[in-house]
Amino acid sequence: MAANALTIFACGSYYAPAITMMQNSVSSENSGTVVSTLSLFVYSATTISPLVFSRVAKYFGAALNPRVYGLTILAATTIGYLGANFFYWKGGKQYVKLMEEKKKLAEAEEKLISAV
Repeated sequence: MAANALTIFACGSYYAPAITMMQNSVSSENSGTVVSTLSLFVYSATTISPLVFSRVAKYFGAALNPRVYGLTILAATTIGYLGANFFYWKGGKQYVKLMEEKKKLAEAEEKLISAV
């Protein structure tokens, strides 16, 4: 039960910043499309993962050794979050760059308006 709570806590800390970064990175007209696309992929993966894990569990004989379930979930979670960390880091660097460009553009626009 505690592992479940920890997984949900870790997942939540990834999802909200991803949504915020995507909404800030695209125009307001495309924001809904981007968030909907993310939701489609997340829910598709959520739907497909039990099929994959049942095949993996069957292959490794989890019915005879229930410990296999925990080990496969641990392996998948570890690999998934390690991979996600790398891509969040790269995405974060691009996001900072994009936000700095937007800030410079807004400042230049503000100077132009105040000069008129």
